[in-house]
Amino acid sequence: VLSIDGKPFQEALNAPFRFTVIVNDILPGLRKLTAEAFLSNGQTLKTSLSFSVNPRNRRSLLFSAQDGGGKPFSAKSLEMIRLDLKDDRKSVGSYSLQAAGTVPLHLGILIDVSASMKSDQKMGKAKEAVSGFIDGMNPQDRGLLIKFSDAPEVMVDFTKDRTKLQHEIEYLSAQRGTALFDAVYKGVEVSSRVPECTIMVLLADSGDENVEGNGPASKHSQTEVIEFVRRHDVQIFAIGIGTPWQATFSKGEDELRALAKNSGGKYFSVSTAAELPAIFKAIMRDIKDQTKLSFVTPSGPPDGKWHTLEITAPDNKAVNVGQMVAASGKIGIYAGLIRNSGAIKADGVQVGAN
Repeated sequence: VLSIDGKPFQEALNAPFRFTVIVNDILPGLRKLTAEAFLSNGQTLKTSLSFSVNPRNRRSLLFSAQDGGGKPFSAKSLEMIRLDLKDDRKSVGSYSLQAAGTVPLHLGILIDVSASMKSDQKMGKAKEAVSGFIDGMNPQDRGLLIKFSDAPEVMVDFTKDRTKLQHEIEYLSAQRGTALFDAVYKGVEVSSRVPECTIMVLLADSGDENVEGNGPASKHSQTEVIEFVRRHDVQIFAIGIGTPWQATFSKGEDELRALAKNSGGKYFSVSTAAELPAIFKAIMRDIKDQTKLSFVTPSGPPDGKWHTLEITAPDNKAVNVGQMVAASGKIGIYAGLIRNSGAIKADGVQVGAN
């Protein structure tokens, strides 16, 4: 008997015992293959090996879904509905649905440590909020920590070591300007090296601005960074601290909102830093409430071209698919019933409508 991750996969009753494993039939990630032979004398022979599956033509999407009445659909509920997937009008065979909270996630935290974060206990509350967010990570999740003022700095690369992440938070201190776009660019750059989609939480109390307050601090422009985000596997949940009558915050809010909107994420605004711990907890819930869809595309390996992905539910099932984060890109699916479609690219995705 051949088993994968403890589940029987193939069985042979007669010699010679040969098995063929088709990688496309296996979910991506680290897997354990076990072969057991049951002898006539009652003995059992067993051997195991670990292997990694990452087929180039497999796509993964994170998405949220609602029914016709706006009630959220869980991954378990969606499994009861037979969805029809088409890639460039070609039918997709098998697919899998998993709750995002049950699969390994890559979570990046980008925190503003500019001089303005010194006031109103912003830095202290930010540390508390980030610490709680890290505590909410699952053991299999990996965290990335980047701080930014005049320039971004990777404090901790992707790691499962939550103690290391917590330790580095204690050393955060506020100073100088806000290179917001350079920080996002750096986060996407680091995230592009991991095989799965990355979700980043971005916290700032102003827009991109140098310490003198007379120009941007970043070398990269907003347009350039948004395009870079869209071409890679990153979803951004952005948080802005401030009030509308603050000129620097108003500009920053527009920038943060644009980053969230163009990445399939969400934007949150808080007037005081005291609200941050609750917001970070809400973001973690939103992340884990998403569903991961994995499938093998008939379009083959990435080719740099745009492809159309269409998801259809049975006529008696109204499914409103929300934002979808595609492997190596984004796909924005607008509200709609029964039939939901957008455009997906092998190394990026453009927003599409029903």
